[in-house]
Amino acid sequence: EESIQRLTVEELKAKHALYYRPERCILSLVSPLSTAETLKHAEKHFGQRWQHISEKPPERTSLPHEYFAQAKQKRTLVLQNNSDNQYSFKLMLPGSGGLNERVVQDIIVERLLDDGIASRLPATVREKHGLVYDISADAQAYADLGTFSIDATISQDSMQKLLDVLLQELIRVCREAPTKEEVERLKFRYLFDLDVLRESETRLISREVTQLFLKTPLSLAQESDIVKSITPLRVQEAARRILTHPRQTVVLVGPRARKFRSSVEKFLDQ
Repeated sequence: EESIQRLTVEELKAKHALYYRPERCILSLVSPLSTAETLKHAEKHFGQRWQHISEKPPERTSLPHEYFAQAKQKRTLVLQNNSDNQYSFKLMLPGSGGLNERVVQDIIVERLLDDGIASRLPATVREKHGLVYDISADAQAYADLGTFSIDATISQDSMQKLLDVLLQELIRVCREAPTKEEVERLKFRYLFDLDVLRESETRLISREVTQLFLKTPLSLAQESDIVKSITPLRVQEAARRILTHPRQTVVLVGPRARKFRSSVEKFLDQ
């Protein structure tokens, strides 16, 4: 509270001017268009060269579709040092694509890990151990693949402890089926969200557009039936499918991120 009261408008403006700059931005696009077409549209709206910052065009990274199909790509580790005073951690795994039963299962696992203060990650990692400023799980589905990620922001002193506690919690989710009461709570909240969606024309239209892109039509009634059929064993099987996938990516950004290389590699090995 004292730190907040000491802040001045001038300090906030200076920080904004220093960090909120185009060269610190990342433009992420998911598109059925070719790389050339996508770049053409991106450069039309965002500019090919940022003359006021650099004479060089922005760096681009593109991955061919074969990257996702090849089983030989097991894991990726990105460690980036920066001048911030906290760490940003991301674990990303392949998820399911389209809108179908497997995607619904992915969402249930997401909700098991992060669906309010009483769910697994907030309750264990943040509330019980006090290791993170924030922690979340997220499942995203695209036309032919999906992603499942866990994000956390932590201090340097808590980094090693976070890896240990998070690993044990993820192992527990894979080895032990959730209780029947826990699954019923997840299903109730999921079905409630579907009921609320029915009452919003805007969200219904958005869902129809999404299904058009995903090319896998699934009615609200069908999705509700899938949710109702979920059992603790199915949740455990879905968690194993997602969390034990050999193709894993960890990104760690922080003041001394690279010193945690061996710890993160050990985390991935287990």
